Amino acid sequence: MKSFNAYLDNLQNKVFEAHWQLTEKAEPITAQRLRYCLDHVYGLFEIKATRLKFELSHQ
Repeated sequence: MKSFNAYLDNLQNKVFEAHWQLTEKAEPITAQRLRYCLDHVYGLFEIKATRLKFELSHQ
């Protein structure tokens, strides 16, 4: 459970960073833009979402 909490803390920090980047560019903050930023900067959604689904299904 500790590793899952650490993963969520890390993800939250990356969301805050993506939000800050969009704010600095004066771009509208939307879920789609945040996801795009997180996916293209950190490669989160395609790899991590699959890993998370795997980990949750095997608990």
